[in-house]
Amino acid sequence: MRAFLALPLPEETRAALEALADLVPVGRVVPAENLHLTLVFLGEVDMSQLEALDDEMQGLRAGPVALELGDWEALGGRHPKVVALSARGPEALQKAVEARVRAAGLAPERRRFRPHVTLARLPRRMQPEQEARLAQFLGRAAAPDVAPMAVDRVDLYQSHLGADGARYELLATYPLG
Repeated sequence: MRAFLALPLPEETRAALEALADLVPVGRVVPAENLHLTLVFLGEVDMSQLEALDDEMQGLRAGPVALELGDWEALGGRHPKVVALSARGPEALQKAVEARVRAAGLAPERRRFRPHVTLARLPRRMQPEQEARLAQFLGRAAAPDVAPMAVDRVDLYQSHLGADGARYELLATYPLG
């Protein structure tokens, strides 16, 4: 199964972000119930690996995270895959969670951690007019006014991929504080 560890967002923040996502002129908006900040993507794991991870995560000692969302950005390199809001605040927690993942014998994704919340997924191959609309939007969009928030838990999710996008199933919760 595909799994990841993430910071869930408060309901009022998800509602505000869903409205902001509607401003993105290209791509598929991420449904409010799927909005989160991924700390560690685990990829394909089996139940025995998740049990070992659960044992490690039970020992996580960290306080709540003060999370701030920032500027719009397109992520994925030359051919971006998502439109997101940058984030500040979870860097130390991410390192602690990644250490727990490694201690459980799992190999997390090797990409550099870049905290963000994905609001829209972009087409694999954008047409020139889509690229232009996106560039114009990103060039003009001011940083949204989203209130800072305290997040008091890390959640473990299973990701079910389908034709309409991903559906996330909560597997476990690890309180912070």
